[in-house]
Amino acid sequence: MKRIITLSLILTLLLALCIYGVLKYQKFQKDRGTLFPRFNTGSLMAGSEHVPYEADIFGSLIGAKAKLEITTLKMPAGLNLEGCDQTNNLSSLPRPNSMIHCTLKGTMPKGTYPIELEISASGYYSKVVQNYDLRNVSMI
Repeated sequence: MKRIITLSLILTLLLALCIYGVLKYQKFQKDRGTLFPRFNTGSLMAGSEHVPYEADIFGSLIGAKAKLEITTLKMPAGLNLEGCDQTNNLSSLPRPNSMIHCTLKGTMPKGTYPIELEISASGYYSKVVQNYDLRNVSMI
C-alpha cells in the first residue's frame, strides 16, 4: 500500500512538471512571436550635395537578448551603412535589451532620396522596415 501511494505521488509530481514545462514553452513561443525589433532613429538630418555625410541609425529589441541585424533595402548611390555594433543591456535581467548602432556614411547625391532599412532579430519571427527621406539642403 505504501508503495502505491509513493508511486502515485511520484507520477503526480512528474505530470505536474510536464504540464509546467509545456506552459512555460508556450509562453516562450508567444514571447518570441510578439517581440518586435524597432528603429529608434525617427528621421535623418539633411545633407548637402558633394559634402561628406554621416548620420547614426539606432535599433533595439526590448525584452530579449538577440543578435540584431540592419539590412539595406534601398539606398542612394554614394551612401553606405557601416560599422554596425551591437550591445546588450543585461542590467534589466531577466528580460535584457539588445541594441544596435550603425553609421550611415558617404557623399550626398543631388536631389531627395528614399532610404529603406530593415531590422531583424535572430531567433524571432518579426522584421520591421523603416523608410527615411534623405534631403539635400542645397536643393531647397
